Amino acid sequence: EELNAKVEELEAKVDALQAENETQKCEMKGLNSALQWAYAIERIPRQHWLERGCDEEYVDAMENLLSSMKESIKHLRMGTVSNDNGESIDIDFDLQDEDGSLISADHDESLMPYWKELAAALRHWSEYHADGKCLEVE
Repeated sequence: EELNAKVEELEAKVDALQAENETQKCEMKGLNSALQWAYAIERIPRQHWLERGCDEEYVDAMENLLSSMKESIKHLRMGTVSNDNGESIDIDFDLQDEDGSLISADHDESLMPYWKELAAALRHWSEYHADGKCLEVE
């Protein structure tokens, strides 16, 4: 009977290790996918926005937006989104008109790979790094 208890204990440990191994495999697959995206994503050239009639300020704001998205994706994937205010990321298109009113970014299909990867990174963070915490997205 003592031997059976020991066997059951060892089987439970093996099952726990196998489950942990599967979780780590999934996390590694997600990280590999993120790395492939980061290296494969084509930078959207300034000319793309200028050809659509956008001014230099808009183009600068768009480049800052894309840069902040890439940084946020990296931090979400790595689980390093902490700052002084807790868990948060900042996705910001910061452009104002002459009156100080905020201008929103226009829809552009070239942005879709960034938004899709951000959504995937948010899911990844929730699954592997959240540990019951909430994430603030600004």
